[in-house]
Amino acid sequence: MSRTRRNFSAKFKSELVIELLKGEKDLNTIATENNIQPNLLRNWKKEFLDKASVVFNDTREDNLKEKLALERKEKAEYAKKVGQLTMQVDWLKKNLKKHLDLTTRVNLVQNLLKTKELPVKTGATLLD
Repeated sequence: MSRTRRNFSAKFKSELVIELLKGEKDLNTIATENNIQPNLLRNWKKEFLDKASVVFNDTREDNLKEKLALERKEKAEYAKKVGQLTMQVDWLKKNLKKHLDLTTRVNLVQNLLKTKELPVKTGATLLD
């Protein structure tokens, strides 16, 4: 005949461990009152004390992870935008060269001297 394994909630475990840590009752008494093995309670106490430092963990590490994830996302968005703009510039360069005659392209570069919207060298390279 098999016995069913009992599952105890985290709240139940922590209540018993806190009661044990208060020192008002000894381990065997608490185990007997709650119908559990003393070794089980001893293991819960050890686990409780081992993980107690988690309560005082600094949240800076979590904040850094969130910030890093955000920066990676932004970097991916920028890379996508750069790729998109590169494709657009390449398309414009190809089509401007096909559809504008040399005189019109020279006039556009000369116009850059007046407006200073772009460096002349950049404009000439784009229209080449």
